[in-house]
Amino acid sequence: MLTHPSISNLHLYTLQDLKNGIIDLPELEFQAVKTAMNWVGEFLCNPYEELGRPGPVCPFVKRAIESHNSVYVTSVAPARPTVKSIENVLRQCREWFNSLNPVADSQKNFKTIMVVLPTVTDDESGAHLIDEIHQKLKPSFVRRSLMLGQFYPTCEESGLHNPEYRPLQSPVSLFVIRSMQLTDLAFLVQDDRYIRAYCNTFGVNDAGELQKLVNASKIPKLPLNWEEYVATLFEESVVEQAT
Repeated sequence: MLTHPSISNLHLYTLQDLKNGIIDLPELEFQAVKTAMNWVGEFLCNPYEELGRPGPVCPFVKRAIESHNSVYVTSVAPARPTVKSIENVLRQCREWFNSLNPVADSQKNFKTIMVVLPTVTDDESGAHLIDEIHQKLKPSFVRRSLMLGQFYPTCEESGLHNPEYRPLQSPVSLFVIRSMQLTDLAFLVQDDRYIRAYCNTFGVNDAGELQKLVNASKIPKLPLNWEEYVATLFEESVVEQAT
C-alpha cells in the first residue's frame, strides 16, 4: 500500500496487496476494488475475438503487473457521489502519477491508477455523472501527457477496431489514469487542444512528421479528412506564432 505524501487518507493498492490480504477498506469498497482488480487480470490481460485485432485488450497491463507491480487502485465512495467529490480525488491522483514507479521514460507506460467508484449507481444517472466528470477533466490530463478513461457497466463507446465491441464496459464504475501513448491519437483528433498536446508529448513539429508517426505506428481509425485537418491546424499554429 502507498499513502499520498501529503494526503493521509488517499491510499493506492496493488494486485500484490490483494493477494497478501492487506487491503484495509470497508466491505463495500473492498469488494469493488477486488472486482476491479480481477477484471484487470481476467479481461484486460487477455485477447478477445470481438476486439478486432490480435493481442490482449491492453498490451501493457500484463507486463505492468508481472514486472513492475504498478497497476494501482484506490476507492472513492461518498454516500452521495458528486462531480466535486470525485474530481478532487482524480486531480490528486493526476498530480501523484508521475512520481509513482516506474518513472523512467522507457517504462512509464507500465503504470496505471484505477479510481474505483463503488457508490456510483449502475444506471443512467451514474453514467451521466461519469461522462460529465470525464468531459470536464480530460483536457487537464491531456495537457500533462496523460489519458483519463471512463469505464462503467453500460458504457456505449465502441472499439477502434470493431464498432460493435464495447471495451469500456466494466463490472464496476471506475476511471483509469495512464500515460499518453502513440496509438492514443485516435482518441484525440476531435479537439485541436488534444492534437497539440499529443504533438508536444512526442516532439512532432509539423504535419509531415505527424503523418510519418501515424504510418509507423499503424494508428487506427482516424477521420477520412484528417490529413487536411491537421495540415490546417499546423498552418494556424504558425500564424498564431507570427502574430
